[in-house]
Amino acid sequence: MTLGHDSILLVGLTGSNQESIEHVLRQRDWNWRTAGSLTGAIRDLGRNIGVELVLAAEALLDGRGYELTDAVAKQNLSLLVDVMLSEGHVWLPVVERGERTFGRGGFGVAELGSVVDELLADRVPSKLPQVVIGKNTTGIEQFASMSQKAVTAH
Repeated sequence: MTLGHDSILLVGLTGSNQESIEHVLRQRDWNWRTAGSLTGAIRDLGRNIGVELVLAAEALLDGRGYELTDAVAKQNLSLLVDVMLSEGHVWLPVVERGERTFGRGGFGVAELGSVVDELLADRVPSKLPQVVIGKNTTGIEQFASMSQKAVTAH
């Protein structure tokens, strides 16, 4: 599932938290780059470096992860902010493909990999068949068909 560029920007994540996130991304074969601050992230986003998803810490050296919302939304990207709690971390979706989604439910680091896969799935040509579920006139799901793209890829 690797894009030819760094598809994910990690902002202000440190220590074991960054290591665990990098481990998840590495397992899924995603590329990423890092920015240590809000200023660095805004600079990188302004250069249109090909990032599709921003994973930011809530508290940054020079601001807050939420301050990336406008820059991310303007480029139709996605932003997840990591909020540190007393018992761990929760990821909050702030922008999804350019649409502000702040207020939707958060999720833990265990779900991060599947959320990243979902957010980037339509941005990467899939080698896996795409199944389309349809319904007949009675509303009962009856069939699944392979997309033409997936069939011709094999």
